[in-house]
Amino acid sequence: MRNATNVTALLSAPLLAGSQLGPYGSYVALCALVPWLWAVRETSLARTLVLSAAVGISYGCIWAAWIPATLQNLGAPALAAFIGLAMAAAWVKVPLFVFTGVVIHASRTTSPLARIILPSLAFSFGEWVFGSLSGGIPVALLGHSQINALGVAQLAVVGGVPILSGWIAAINCAISQWLQGSAQSARASIALFTAWLVTMFFAMSVASMFRPDVDFEDPISLLLVQPDLPRGERWVEGMQHHNLNVVAEYTNRALKNQAVR
Repeated sequence: MRNATNVTALLSAPLLAGSQLGPYGSYVALCALVPWLWAVRETSLARTLVLSAAVGISYGCIWAAWIPATLQNLGAPALAAFIGLAMAAAWVKVPLFVFTGVVIHASRTTSPLARIILPSLAFSFGEWVFGSLSGGIPVALLGHSQINALGVAQLAVVGGVPILSGWIAAINCAISQWLQGSAQSARASIALFTAWLVTMFFAMSVASMFRPDVDFEDPISLLLVQPDLPRGERWVEGMQHHNLNVVAEYTNRALKNQAVR
């Protein structure tokens, strides 16, 4: 049973990573935290911390799987490169999941509604704090999954990406409580999801009705050149001169309106 709980919790890592990719990430995010929330629902504090840290570091490793190759291209040994990946993942994601795990454990004896609100607030607050610190790295936030849900994404203008993360986390918490048999959480899940759908499909239309008229100045032309250098060659010291020549060549072609392939 314990091994099954471990596996269940770790399922959140690939789901979270998947929520950051493709056109369906905004939907995947609605249930990405559920396996982890389900796994820690009745565990001890120590086990909650371990599972939360495991999910955080697993998510970070999947999302930043490109780090070892980059470090090896810079001359790092393979072992050191993978240690660097683990350390980066732990630094970026473990504090957030551990902090939220503590709140989940502390709120387990409260009402179903509190078990939805408190962890989601903790997740949102954690993303904001750990991303705002001088050494924080606000990447792969849960709210980033809503980039293709334009109506929902507009809320980031009001309270930043963490406010989106809190909303999505609340939906996950409600679904988790629903699976545990809470009728109140079932209603909360339906209400939160319905609000998400309405915001996704209608918020942009409503906002456009109240958008003030803007007098646009003369347009400014911006040239963006992407030479598509292989990732493994971008930071190799011996290839910097070659890379600069490639960028210069592509820029000259673009300025002359020639096709750049």
